[in-house]
Amino acid sequence: MGALAASELLPAGSGSMRLLGTELWSGEAGVTRTRSLRGAMFSAVSDSRFKRFSDSYNTRFGSQPYRISTLGYDSVLLTLRVAQDWRIGSTFPVRELRTEDGFLGLDGAFRFARNGVIERAMEVRQIEDGKVLIVDAAPGKFGE
Repeated sequence: MGALAASELLPAGSGSMRLLGTELWSGEAGVTRTRSLRGAMFSAVSDSRFKRFSDSYNTRFGSQPYRISTLGYDSVLLTLRVAQDWRIGSTFPVRELRTEDGFLGLDGAFRFARNGVIERAMEVRQIEDGKVLIVDAAPGKFGE
């Protein structure tokens, strides 16, 4: 999708406009082959953190995990962490989910805003010469 739009906005890769994409570009093979995306930037979660999880999963279970499996893994670990001092029958400590420091998950640091929307610390990538380069690594925690 990004490649199609870029070809319309910057035919033949010309012009001074810099395109910004979404994390969806990290899985789109055509972004490195599209001349009009040269110099474009997008944010994404760290592939290296997922690779460590994937390698461990493959060693243990003999197959590759689905990319989205990190969300389930993180949600279970977060629930266990927040609930460790929770007593059954009392109100679940939802406020503990909204700590400003956030949490470190398999895809990096994340936290919940007051309205419940998640914020993620992501890396910034740039498309150059048929490759995707990391131009700013994701911080390991908020405030870095």
